[in-house]
Amino acid sequence: MIIDSANQDLVHHLLIYECDPTAQFDDNNLPDDLCNEIYLQTAPCAYNGAIIWDVGGNDIVAFPEEAGYPIGGDFLIKYYMVQIHYNNPNQLSNRTDSSGIRFYIGKELRQHDLGYLTLGTTSTPHALAIPPKMERFIIDSYCPATATMGTKATVLVPDLFNGDSMNPNEPNLFDKLPAWLQKHPPTDACTVADKIISSIKRHYDSIQVVGFCYGGKIVIHLITHPELSSSVKAAVVAHPSFLVKEEANQIKHPILFQCAETDERFIPDIREHFEKELTRTGLGKFIDYPGTIHGFVVRPDGTPQVEKQKNKAITDAIEYLNKNF
Repeated sequence: MIIDSANQDLVHHLLIYECDPTAQFDDNNLPDDLCNEIYLQTAPCAYNGAIIWDVGGNDIVAFPEEAGYPIGGDFLIKYYMVQIHYNNPNQLSNRTDSSGIRFYIGKELRQHDLGYLTLGTTSTPHALAIPPKMERFIIDSYCPATATMGTKATVLVPDLFNGDSMNPNEPNLFDKLPAWLQKHPPTDACTVADKIISSIKRHYDSIQVVGFCYGGKIVIHLITHPELSSSVKAAVVAHPSFLVKEEANQIKHPILFQCAETDERFIPDIREHFEKELTRTGLGKFIDYPGTIHGFVVRPDGTPQVEKQKNKAITDAIEYLNKNF
Protein backbone atom coordinates (compact mmCIF):
# COMPACT_ATOMS: atom_id res chain seq x y z
CA MET A 1 0.00 0.00 0.00
CA ILE A 2 1.60 3.27 -1.14
CA ILE A 3 0.29 6.76 -0.40
CA ASP A 4 1.61 9.51 -2.69
CA SER A 5 3.56 11.74 -0.29
CA ALA A 6 2.80 14.78 -2.47
CA ASN A 7 -0.92 14.30 -1.94
CA GLN A 8 -1.29 13.63 1.76
CA ASP A 9 -3.51 16.70 1.97
CA LEU A 10 -5.96 15.09 -0.47
CA VAL A 11 -5.94 11.34 0.21
CA HIS A 12 -8.37 10.71 3.05
CA HIS A 13 -8.65 6.92 3.20
CA LEU A 14 -8.06 3.82 1.13
CA LEU A 15 -9.96 0.58 1.57
CA ILE A 16 -10.02 -2.97 0.33
CA TYR A 17 -13.26 -4.76 1.12
CA GLU A 18 -13.86 -8.50 1.20
CA CYS A 19 -17.08 -8.99 -0.73
CA ASP A 20 -19.89 -11.10 0.65
CA PRO A 21 -19.32 -14.76 -0.37
CA THR A 22 -22.71 -14.72 -2.12
CA ALA A 23 -21.84 -11.66 -4.25
CA GLN A 24 -22.10 -12.26 -7.99
CA PHE A 25 -20.69 -10.04 -10.74
CA ASP A 26 -20.14 -10.09 -14.47
CA ASP A 27 -16.36 -10.44 -14.70
CA ASN A 28 -16.43 -8.69 -18.07
CA ASN A 29 -18.32 -5.69 -16.70
CA LEU A 30 -17.28 -5.09 -13.10
CA PRO A 31 -18.55 -1.93 -11.34
CA ASP A 32 -16.03 0.89 -11.78
CA ASP A 33 -17.12 4.46 -11.07
CA LEU A 34 -17.62 7.02 -8.33
CA CYS A 35 -18.77 5.32 -5.12
CA ASN A 36 -22.11 7.14 -5.03
CA GLU A 37 -22.83 6.18 -8.64
CA ILE A 38 -22.41 2.43 -8.12
CA TYR A 39 -23.47 2.13 -4.50
CA LEU A 40 -26.27 -0.37 -5.13
CA GLN A 41 -24.08 -2.52 -7.36
CA THR A 42 -21.28 -2.69 -4.80
CA ALA A 43 -23.45 -3.03 -1.68
CA PRO A 44 -22.54 -6.76 -1.32
CA CYS A 45 -18.92 -5.66 -1.01
CA ALA A 46 -19.45 -3.36 1.97
CA TYR A 47 -18.86 -6.55 3.92
CA ASN A 48 -15.57 -6.51 5.76
CA GLY A 49 -12.56 -4.22 5.66
CA ALA A 50 -9.59 -6.33 4.57
CA ILE A 51 -7.05 -3.49 4.31
CA ILE A 52 -7.60 0.01 5.67
CA TRP A 53 -5.48 3.16 5.45
CA ASP A 54 -6.55 6.49 6.89
CA VAL A 55 -5.14 9.94 7.56
CA GLY A 56 -2.18 9.62 9.91
CA GLY A 57 -1.02 6.27 8.56
CA ASN A 58 2.44 5.58 7.13
CA ASP A 59 3.15 6.44 3.49
CA ILE A 60 4.07 2.82 2.78
CA VAL A 61 2.41 -0.18 4.40
CA ALA A 62 3.91 -3.57 3.51
CA PHE A 63 2.94 -7.03 4.70
CA PRO A 64 5.32 -9.95 5.34
CA GLU A 65 5.83 -12.46 2.55
CA GLU A 66 4.53 -15.33 4.67
CA ALA A 67 1.08 -13.70 5.02
CA GLY A 68 -1.65 -12.91 2.54
CA TYR A 69 -5.34 -12.93 1.69
CA PRO A 70 -6.76 -16.16 0.24
CA ILE A 71 -8.97 -15.80 -2.82
CA GLY A 72 -10.57 -18.22 -5.26
CA GLY A 73 -10.43 -21.99 -5.18
CA ASP A 74 -12.22 -23.46 -2.17
CA PHE A 75 -12.21 -20.20 -0.22
CA LEU A 76 -15.42 -18.29 0.41
CA ILE A 77 -14.22 -14.90 -0.78
CA LYS A 78 -14.26 -14.59 -4.57
CA TYR A 79 -14.13 -10.81 -4.95
CA TYR A 80 -12.36 -7.88 -3.31
CA MET A 81 -13.26 -4.23 -3.89
CA VAL A 82 -10.84 -1.29 -3.80
CA GLN A 83 -12.01 2.21 -2.86
CA ILE A 84 -9.99 5.39 -2.44
CA HIS A 85 -11.62 8.52 -1.04
CA TYR A 86 -10.31 12.06 -1.37
CA ASN A 87 -10.91 15.16 0.71
CA ASN A 88 -10.54 18.40 -1.27
CA PRO A 89 -12.25 21.17 0.72
CA ASN A 90 -10.19 23.87 -1.02
CA GLN A 91 -11.29 22.57 -4.44
CA LEU A 92 -7.74 22.33 -5.74
CA SER A 93 -7.29 21.38 -9.38
CA ASN A 94 -4.52 20.08 -11.64
CA ARG A 95 -3.40 17.48 -9.11
CA THR A 96 -2.53 13.91 -10.10
CA ASP A 97 -2.41 11.15 -7.49
CA SER A 98 -0.59 7.83 -7.73
CA SER A 99 -1.65 6.33 -4.39
CA GLY A 100 -2.79 2.73 -4.49
CA ILE A 101 -2.23 -0.89 -3.62
CA ARG A 102 0.19 -3.28 -5.23
CA PHE A 103 -0.94 -6.92 -5.34
CA TYR A 104 1.13 -10.04 -5.84
CA ILE A 105 -0.93 -13.09 -6.75
CA GLY A 106 0.59 -16.50 -6.15
CA LYS A 107 -0.53 -20.10 -6.45
CA GLU A 108 0.81 -21.24 -3.07
CA LEU A 109 -1.24 -20.68 0.08
CA ARG A 110 0.67 -18.46 2.52
CA GLN A 111 1.46 -19.63 6.03
CA HIS A 112 -0.71 -16.95 7.67
CA ASP A 113 -3.86 -15.05 6.75
CA LEU A 114 -3.87 -11.27 7.00
CA GLY A 115 -6.57 -9.47 8.96
CA TYR A 116 -7.49 -6.13 10.52
CA LEU A 117 -8.89 -5.54 13.99
CA THR A 118 -11.19 -2.51 14.12
CA LEU A 119 -12.27 -1.01 17.43
CA GLY A 120 -14.59 1.87 18.25
CA THR A 121 -17.77 2.75 20.11
CA THR A 122 -19.56 1.33 17.06
CA SER A 123 -17.96 -0.74 14.33
CA THR A 124 -19.86 -1.61 11.15
CA PRO A 125 -18.81 -2.27 7.54
CA HIS A 126 -19.53 1.41 6.86
CA ALA A 127 -18.12 3.25 9.86
CA LEU A 128 -15.86 3.10 12.89
CA ALA A 129 -17.19 5.60 15.42
CA ILE A 130 -14.70 7.37 17.68
CA PRO A 131 -15.90 10.27 19.85
CA PRO A 132 -14.76 13.66 18.46
CA LYS A 133 -12.61 16.30 20.15
CA MET A 134 -10.83 13.90 22.49
CA GLU A 135 -7.09 13.96 23.16
CA ARG A 136 -7.06 10.19 23.35
CA PHE A 137 -9.54 7.36 23.07
CA ILE A 138 -8.95 4.10 24.98
CA ILE A 139 -10.90 0.91 24.36
CA ASP A 140 -10.59 -2.02 26.75
CA SER A 141 -11.52 -4.84 24.40
CA TYR A 142 -9.37 -7.92 24.09
CA CYS A 143 -9.23 -11.69 24.08
CA PRO A 144 -6.77 -12.83 26.77
CA ALA A 145 -4.07 -15.22 25.63
CA THR A 146 -5.20 -17.66 28.31
CA ALA A 147 -8.43 -18.18 26.37
CA THR A 148 -6.70 -20.34 23.78
CA MET A 149 -3.32 -20.98 25.40
CA GLY A 150 -2.22 -24.57 25.10
CA THR A 151 -4.66 -25.53 22.36
CA LYS A 152 -2.12 -25.14 19.55
CA ALA A 153 -5.15 -24.45 17.41
CA THR A 154 -5.99 -22.03 14.64
CA VAL A 155 -9.09 -20.16 15.79
CA LEU A 156 -11.53 -18.96 13.13
CA VAL A 157 -14.34 -16.56 14.09
CA PRO A 158 -16.77 -16.19 11.16
CA ASP A 159 -19.11 -13.28 10.56
CA LEU A 160 -22.50 -15.01 10.53
CA PHE A 161 -24.52 -11.81 10.19
CA ASN A 162 -23.06 -10.08 7.13
CA GLY A 163 -21.70 -7.21 9.20
CA ASP A 164 -25.01 -6.61 10.97
CA SER A 165 -24.39 -7.99 14.45
CA MET A 166 -26.36 -6.45 17.31
CA ASN A 167 -24.67 -3.89 19.52
CA PRO A 168 -24.80 -5.36 23.07
CA ASN A 169 -25.04 -1.81 24.44
CA GLU A 170 -28.10 -1.02 22.33
CA PRO A 171 -30.91 0.49 24.46
CA ASN A 172 -33.89 -1.88 24.81
CA LEU A 173 -31.79 -4.60 23.20
CA PHE A 174 -34.17 -7.47 23.81
CA ASP A 175 -37.15 -5.51 22.51
CA LYS A 176 -35.34 -5.22 19.18
CA LEU A 177 -34.18 -8.84 19.10
CA PRO A 178 -37.27 -10.35 17.34
CA ALA A 179 -36.94 -8.00 14.35
CA TRP A 180 -33.21 -8.68 14.14
CA LEU A 181 -33.78 -12.44 14.23
CA GLN A 182 -36.20 -12.13 11.32
CA LYS A 183 -33.37 -10.58 9.32
CA HIS A 184 -30.83 -13.17 10.49
CA PRO A 185 -32.53 -16.53 11.10
CA PRO A 186 -30.27 -19.41 12.19
CA THR A 187 -30.86 -21.09 8.82
CA ASP A 188 -28.93 -18.29 7.11
CA ALA A 189 -26.07 -18.57 9.58
CA CYS A 190 -26.01 -22.34 9.07
CA THR A 191 -25.49 -21.76 5.34
CA VAL A 192 -22.46 -19.57 6.08
CA ALA A 193 -21.10 -22.17 8.51
CA ASP A 194 -21.55 -24.92 5.91
CA LYS A 195 -19.45 -22.98 3.41
CA ILE A 196 -16.73 -22.38 5.98
CA ILE A 197 -16.41 -26.03 6.98
CA SER A 198 -16.51 -27.07 3.32
CA SER A 199 -13.67 -24.68 2.49
CA ILE A 200 -11.34 -25.60 5.37
CA LYS A 201 -11.92 -29.31 5.88
CA ARG A 202 -9.16 -30.32 3.49
CA HIS A 203 -6.66 -28.06 5.19
CA TYR A 204 -7.01 -29.25 8.81
CA ASP A 205 -6.73 -32.72 10.32
CA SER A 206 -9.02 -31.88 13.24
CA ILE A 207 -11.89 -29.39 13.25
CA GLN A 208 -13.82 -28.58 16.42
CA VAL A 209 -16.65 -26.11 16.76
CA VAL A 210 -17.74 -23.86 19.64
CA GLY A 211 -20.96 -21.87 19.91
CA PHE A 212 -22.58 -19.57 22.44
CA CYS A 213 -26.33 -18.86 22.62
CA TYR A 214 -27.36 -18.35 18.94
CA GLY A 215 -24.13 -20.05 17.92
CA GLY A 216 -25.10 -23.18 19.84
CA LYS A 217 -27.78 -23.85 17.21
CA ILE A 218 -25.17 -23.54 14.45
CA VAL A 219 -22.88 -26.00 16.24
CA ILE A 220 -25.66 -28.57 16.59
CA HIS A 221 -26.43 -28.12 12.90
CA LEU A 222 -22.80 -28.82 11.96
CA ILE A 223 -22.40 -31.95 14.07
CA THR A 224 -25.67 -33.38 12.73
CA HIS A 225 -25.11 -32.39 9.09
CA PRO A 226 -25.40 -35.50 6.87
CA GLU A 227 -22.22 -34.65 4.95
CA LEU A 228 -20.17 -32.15 6.95
CA SER A 229 -20.48 -33.71 10.40
CA SER A 230 -17.79 -36.26 9.52
CA SER A 231 -15.30 -33.37 9.38
CA VAL A 232 -16.03 -32.24 12.95
CA LYS A 233 -14.28 -34.12 15.77
CA ALA A 234 -16.00 -32.52 18.77
CA ALA A 235 -18.05 -29.54 19.89
CA VAL A 236 -18.73 -27.21 22.82
CA VAL A 237 -21.92 -25.21 23.34
CA ALA A 238 -22.50 -22.72 26.14
CA HIS A 239 -26.04 -21.67 27.12
CA PRO A 240 -27.40 -22.68 23.66
CA SER A 241 -30.60 -21.35 22.09
CA PHE A 242 -33.20 -22.57 19.56
CA LEU A 243 -32.50 -26.28 20.11
CA VAL A 244 -35.27 -28.82 19.44
CA LYS A 245 -35.58 -32.34 20.82
CA GLU A 246 -35.35 -33.99 17.41
CA GLU A 247 -31.72 -32.91 17.09
CA ALA A 248 -30.53 -34.89 20.11
CA ASN A 249 -30.56 -38.35 18.52
CA GLN A 250 -28.83 -37.03 15.38
CA ILE A 251 -25.63 -36.08 17.23
CA LYS A 252 -22.79 -38.43 16.28
CA HIS A 253 -19.77 -36.71 17.84
CA PRO A 254 -18.65 -35.77 21.38
CA ILE A 255 -20.18 -32.55 22.68
CA LEU A 256 -19.85 -30.56 25.90
CA PHE A 257 -22.84 -28.56 27.16
CA GLN A 258 -21.95 -25.67 29.49
CA CYS A 259 -25.17 -24.89 31.33
CA ALA A 260 -26.22 -21.79 33.24
CA GLU A 261 -28.11 -22.28 36.49
CA THR A 262 -30.97 -20.16 35.12
CA ASP A 263 -31.53 -20.27 31.38
CA GLU A 264 -34.79 -19.30 29.71
CA ARG A 265 -33.35 -20.32 26.32
CA PHE A 266 -32.19 -23.83 27.23
CA ILE A 267 -35.23 -24.80 29.29
CA PRO A 268 -35.23 -27.85 31.60
CA ASP A 269 -37.48 -29.92 29.32
CA ILE A 270 -35.14 -29.52 26.34
CA ARG A 271 -32.03 -30.01 28.44
CA GLU A 272 -33.36 -33.18 30.08
CA HIS A 273 -34.13 -34.67 26.69
CA PHE A 274 -30.65 -33.93 25.32
CA GLU A 275 -28.98 -35.17 28.50
CA LYS A 276 -30.96 -38.42 28.50
CA GLU A 277 -30.25 -39.12 24.82
CA LEU A 278 -26.56 -38.22 24.94
CA THR A 279 -26.03 -40.18 28.15
CA ARG A 280 -27.46 -43.18 26.32
CA THR A 281 -25.03 -42.74 23.42
CA GLY A 282 -22.11 -41.71 25.63
CA LEU A 283 -21.44 -38.64 23.48
CA GLY A 284 -22.58 -35.87 25.80
CA LYS A 285 -21.08 -34.17 28.82
CA PHE A 286 -23.02 -31.58 30.83
CA ILE A 287 -21.43 -29.15 33.29
CA ASP A 288 -23.47 -26.81 35.49
CA TYR A 289 -22.16 -23.42 36.60
CA PRO A 290 -23.83 -22.28 39.85
CA GLY A 291 -25.05 -18.72 40.23
CA THR A 292 -25.07 -17.98 36.49
CA ILE A 293 -27.70 -16.99 33.94
CA HIS A 294 -27.97 -17.27 30.17
CA GLY A 295 -25.02 -15.54 28.48
CA PHE A 296 -22.57 -15.78 31.38
CA VAL A 297 -19.63 -17.02 29.28
CA VAL A 298 -19.66 -14.18 26.75
CA ARG A 299 -21.43 -11.47 28.77
CA PRO A 300 -20.53 -11.98 32.44
CA ASP A 301 -21.93 -9.38 34.84
CA GLY A 302 -18.56 -8.73 36.51
CA THR A 303 -19.45 -10.18 39.90
CA PRO A 304 -16.77 -12.42 41.48
CA GLN A 305 -19.01 -15.52 41.35
CA VAL A 306 -19.86 -15.15 37.67
CA GLU A 307 -16.28 -14.25 36.70
CA LYS A 308 -15.11 -17.39 38.48
CA GLN A 309 -17.63 -19.54 36.61
CA LYS A 310 -16.83 -17.88 33.28
CA ASN A 311 -13.12 -18.62 33.73
CA LYS A 312 -13.92 -22.19 34.73
CA ALA A 313 -16.04 -22.58 31.60
CA ILE A 314 -13.11 -21.44 29.43
CA THR A 315 -10.80 -23.92 31.14
CA ASP A 316 -13.36 -26.72 30.86
CA ALA A 317 -13.85 -26.04 27.15
CA ILE A 318 -10.12 -26.09 26.39
CA GLU A 319 -9.62 -29.30 28.36
CA TYR A 320 -12.53 -30.94 26.55
CA LEU A 321 -11.33 -29.88 23.10
CA ASN A 322 -7.77 -31.03 23.83
CA LYS A 323 -9.11 -34.38 25.00
CA ASN A 324 -11.01 -34.85 21.75
CA PHE A 325 -8.41 -33.27 19.46
